[in-house]
Amino acid sequence: MSETKGDDEKKNKVSRRNFLIGAAAGAVIGAVVVGGVAELTVLSKPSSSTKTVTVTSTVTTTGTATTAATVPVTSKVVTLSINNNSYTLEVQSNWTLLEVIRESLHMFGTKDGCSRGECGACAVIVDGNAINSCQMLAVESEGHSITTIEGLGDYGSTLTPLQTAWIANEATQCGYCAPGMIMSATALLKAVPSPTQAQILDAMAGHICFCANYKKIVTAISSVGGAS
Repeated sequence: MSETKGDDEKKNKVSRRNFLIGAAAGAVIGAVVVGGVAELTVLSKPSSSTKTVTVTSTVTTTGTATTAATVPVTSKVVTLSINNNSYTLEVQSNWTLLEVIRESLHMFGTKDGCSRGECGACAVIVDGNAINSCQMLAVESEGHSITTIEGLGDYGSTLTPLQTAWIANEATQCGYCAPGMIMSATALLKAVPSPTQAQILDAMAGHICFCANYKKIVTAISSVGGAS
């Protein structure tokens, strides 16, 4: 017996309904995983010279989300050198350096802008080079010298000449992009003390300022390096 037009429409409706149910389940699973990463807890910090931090995460799953959310993720104990301090943490293999800096070590100067390496808000200095910390895994960071915005100057107690120039030239508006830009500019000025304007523009090319304050940003960097 041939199927009627009504039967076809009914099948299509069921198919769309199943699709929507599956999409909703995926959203729940995604939210649970993100929540697990956010629930990082600092348990101990025994001394000021060597900070030992134990990191734990909690992933709560219910109903249909349980199977997908319990995919095994390996963990590893790493020791990270950040701002001349040594931090020992247990991290999961998929955690980025950005996540550990912000969520585990509570250094909130490093910003999370896009998590795709496109905006530069999360820039830190690794072995003298500015990198986007959202693009580097925490397990890859062991054995490297890492500096965040908190580590500039006398480790936060004084401003560097670049930070002073940033304020004097009003290079900051909302301020969200400023830490990442300052880190990239710091790496540039250390490598090239008197960069040309072309070199400054090249070094800052990976940064987005949603306030479009680029001219004053370049002026601030130029005033420190004496760019031509």
